[in-house]
Amino acid sequence: MSSSSAGGAAEEGAAATAAAPQQAGPVVTCKGVNGLEKVVLQEVRGSSAEVYLYGGHVTSWKDEHGEELLFVSNKAIFKPPKAIRGGIPICFPQFSNFGNLEPHGFARNRTWSVEDDAPPFPVPTSNRAYVDLILKPSEEDLKIWPHSFEFRLRVALGPGGDLMLTSRIRNTNADGKPFSFTFAYHTYFSISDISEVRVEGLETLDYLDNLQERNRYTEQGDAIVFESELDRIYLGTPSKIAIIDHEKKRTFVVRKGGLPDAVVWNPWDKKAKAMPDFGDDEYKRMVCVEAAAIEKPITLKPGEEWTGKLELSAVPSSYYSGQLDPDRFKCPGGFNQLALGGLVEVYPAIQASRQHSTSTYIRVVNIVLHADWKYDGHV
Repeated sequence: MSSSSAGGAAEEGAAATAAAPQQAGPVVTCKGVNGLEKVVLQEVRGSSAEVYLYGGHVTSWKDEHGEELLFVSNKAIFKPPKAIRGGIPICFPQFSNFGNLEPHGFARNRTWSVEDDAPPFPVPTSNRAYVDLILKPSEEDLKIWPHSFEFRLRVALGPGGDLMLTSRIRNTNADGKPFSFTFAYHTYFSISDISEVRVEGLETLDYLDNLQERNRYTEQGDAIVFESELDRIYLGTPSKIAIIDHEKKRTFVVRKGGLPDAVVWNPWDKKAKAMPDFGDDEYKRMVCVEAAAIEKPITLKPGEEWTGKLELSAVPSSYYSGQLDPDRFKCPGGFNQLALGGLVEVYPAIQASRQHSTSTYIRVVNIVLHADWKYDGHV
């Protein structure tokens, strides 16, 4: 795809996006880039999301101020069978080349259907800004992966602008055979600059290094920072991960369920230049942190269903690694220095409170620990 055609596609996409909010309702179906059908979700406070039926692919998530929080390449090719570069591709039934299928499986380049009468979720919701999609295998799919399944995907916007994806995969094989799969929400986050970003919550964990023949190592840093290409699969990860963007003073909080692994990826300059659907310098403005199930494939017997959840929040940089693991924040004769360093770094009010008294300092720290990652800066 030439740069001129990419620009035309981007303009067309922008026009479709601009037109959508003029229509009433929290859920609007319209045409996107190259006439592909998409669903636009709008929350009453102003946040929004866009989901293409092609791939069941979230391509936009904007906060209440209209700022884009996901990265989509300016050279992304919105034309089947090419997967869309950016947003949140769905990797199923295979992550990367962990199997015999095409890399990342086929769900991300199939056309999904809107399911108007989806089976009820275990936890009912009063939120109206959501869409239910469903994917079933075609005859061609069954030839390359001979298993019958139903993949239901709900994409929802919470009242505070959080983006929530819930995948429910059911084995519908009539032959009584189980099947196994690997999975990932391949999320591309929009950032200020890759040199200004750190990922917290994966410290001390083992990972498989995709740049070193998937050899297993242990993370040694107190956070992940980026100085060159990085492609790792972290194992046995916590349910919450933080992506801290120092320049934008913004933190993405990744919450996940049913997904024990996490992939962290940035292609850096050489690989970026080698990808036709990715700008040469775009690696500076994105980072992938992916909730995944890779090391131990999910196995389902006929009739069994698996659920994998992802919830994304974007908040002011008032987050530190001690909140991801409360056991880190201990005070036996003094504050844990790792946690304290993070607090002082992102909370000027906490640093200032140290000049007053120990009781004031402890009170501010308690506010941080129990404020659900949000703090207005008042002591």
